Amino acid sequence: MKTFAVKSIHWDQFELLEEMTDLSYRNLSALDLNGIILSGREMNETNFSETSLRSANLHGAVGEKISFRKANLYAAILTGALFDRANFWRAKLNLVQAKHISLNRANLGRAELIVSDFSQAQMEKAHLFRACLRYTNLSGANLRTANLIDADLTGANLCGADLRGANLTHANLQDALLQGTLFQGAILEGTTGI
Repeated sequence: MKTFAVKSIHWDQFELLEEMTDLSYRNLSALDLNGIILSGREMNETNFSETSLRSANLHGAVGEKISFRKANLYAAILTGALFDRANFWRAKLNLVQAKHISLNRANLGRAELIVSDFSQAQMEKAHLFRACLRYTNLSGANLRTANLIDADLTGANLCGADLRGANLTHANLQDALLQGTLFQGAILEGTTGI
């Protein structure tokens, strides 16, 4: 697996970023922004590709078409963020707190969302092809018409989740909690664990 080097920024640049209220259209790719506090910020079309955002706080941040492609968001706080149509392709979102996040039409293909809290998330029409969601809390999440082909949902909490019309072809639901999960119209060909 190829790894990417991230560039450290000077502490005064780090603080300047934290003070900005609008980060829209900025290129912040391949930077070390671990622990940064960007809660409530505007981020339309901001580029965080290959950036390390470990333990970052993006609570309530708002933006469309943000790129977190191959970013590391380990243990980040994304609760209540509005990131519709964002690109999280191959991003690492392990141990993330993302309750009530909006990721409608977002690309989370091949992303890792392991042992994270995405309860009550809005993920309608999200692309989660081959995503790893092992032991993630998706209770009450809206995943209507989402693409979950080959997704690994082993041990995930899907209680009360809405998967109507979702494509779960060859998805793994072994040991998943499914009480009250809505599957009407879902494609379940080759799905295991149901």
